[in-house]
Amino acid sequence: MKDIINKLNKKSIEKVFLLKLLINIFWFGIAILFILFVNEDTTKSSLIFLSFMLIIFFAGRLFTKKKYNSIKNDTYYDIKHEIELFLFKRIGDIKRNKIYETNKEELSRKVLQFTFNLTKMIYDIESVIIPLCVSYIIIFIVTAKISVIFAILLTIMIIVLCVFRYNNIISNDSDSWVNYNDLLKDFIYKFNTIKKLNIFDYCYKKLDENKDSNLVVLREDYNEDTFFYNALYIYGFIILSSLFIRFDSFIVILGYMCFYAIMAIKFRGLIYKLVPSIKNILNTYSNYDELENIFKDNEETKMISSFKNITLKNMLYECSDTPCSIRVDNLEIEKGDEIIIMGKPGQGKSTILNILSGMYELSTGSINVDGEELKGCIDLAHISFNDQVFNLTLRENLTLGMKVSDEVILQYIDEVGLSEWFGLLGNGLDTVLDQKYIEINEEELIKLNIIRGIVLDKNLYLIDDFGEYLDIDSEKKVAEMIKKYLRKKTFIIVAHKPIFTTICKKHYFIKNHTLLEKETLL
Repeated sequence: MKDIINKLNKKSIEKVFLLKLLINIFWFGIAILFILFVNEDTTKSSLIFLSFMLIIFFAGRLFTKKKYNSIKNDTYYDIKHEIELFLFKRIGDIKRNKIYETNKEELSRKVLQFTFNLTKMIYDIESVIIPLCVSYIIIFIVTAKISVIFAILLTIMIIVLCVFRYNNIISNDSDSWVNYNDLLKDFIYKFNTIKKLNIFDYCYKKLDENKDSNLVVLREDYNEDTFFYNALYIYGFIILSSLFIRFDSFIVILGYMCFYAIMAIKFRGLIYKLVPSIKNILNTYSNYDELENIFKDNEETKMISSFKNITLKNMLYECSDTPCSIRVDNLEIEKGDEIIIMGKPGQGKSTILNILSGMYELSTGSINVDGEELKGCIDLAHISFNDQVFNLTLRENLTLGMKVSDEVILQYIDEVGLSEWFGLLGNGLDTVLDQKYIEINEEELIKLNIIRGIVLDKNLYLIDDFGEYLDIDSEKKVAEMIKKYLRKKTFIIVAHKPIFTTICKKHYFIKNHTLLEKETLL
């Protein structure tokens, strides 16, 4: 937890903590003034001075509260934002094969819940726990002046009530947390695509820019607890009754009554919020442990962007979902190679690409880059039919942070055969591709992925089998796009249709789950 806390802006947190403490001290000070000035020695001049001090304290509280309210929301939005970026970075360091297998929907829920809980925990410490400790110390000292026994009984009663309420709220109160960050949720859910395209830095930057669109609601509207309040009322009545036994002077009793009345206004609410605050702190640490269990094998991935040759040797991959093994004795990829791997569906063509991109972990064998075993991942673009678009504009989905003019994007859209689809979009390139509202079929998705793969301008491309999602005309357009824009790149295409053989010079064939080399076509 310390690693997250250390990333937060401590100056802004300390500022809201101090302002909130001052707000409460001014309020508690108003209560204390009545004990100091309403007593046996009260005179007209002391009452005038009391009125003057009350005005000063009340004005100070109003000023401080106004200052606090002006920075509170921004401070906690910043806290939430910094936590989310930190966790997103941790997700980026999860090993590729592990993130591929992780339930991203559950992961996004855990991240958003922890972000809320930690933000709420900091808020509760500032607005509940610290003011409660200060108010309790003041009430205990004043009550002890009346009767030490009453002060001790107050402590015991508070502990008993909190234990009772804790057991009650654990079993009856449902967790209600509100943390909206649709873009973060979308990115986590589609993290396979982020990894395959190697666009983590762009997504991180986009989240950072998206701070103002986030929302967190730090709820305080807990359900009423009649037993809890009645117990406090009864104890308060006993304290007030004891004043008439302890003191003879009505003016002294009046001073204490004013003190307890003013303190009770704040103390009652603070003590009531204590148990949900404690529960949230425990939930925060529980959520943190769950995330740490996911992050425990994290390592910062070294990205290799340039190479002369890549070799996959003596590879054996044990399939987890079927009782078969994919075997590659030798796959050599030279810089500038245009390779196709042919074979029937289900033979393991896509598995080989997933191994090269790091999404699958080898059972045996190795990947060597320029003669050395690969330590990290290759900076490539892995394009497949199941890659997803993000809840961003069409322009952002296609450029992914690269500097490309609208004219060039529109040219790509036309060449790949998406002009008719594009014409139906209401806002053109500014249309947000939220698939709840924008229908994108498999063929359109493949073509969009081809465009953004070209725009990414990587040195190595892995292009997965498009299956039956493309008709003959679309296959020709995609093949022409690859031939035209990737001709100086290195790429591997896996397919079971012969049309892509015409744009590749190096051919492999997979049969019985074993990769076989065929004669090179010039």
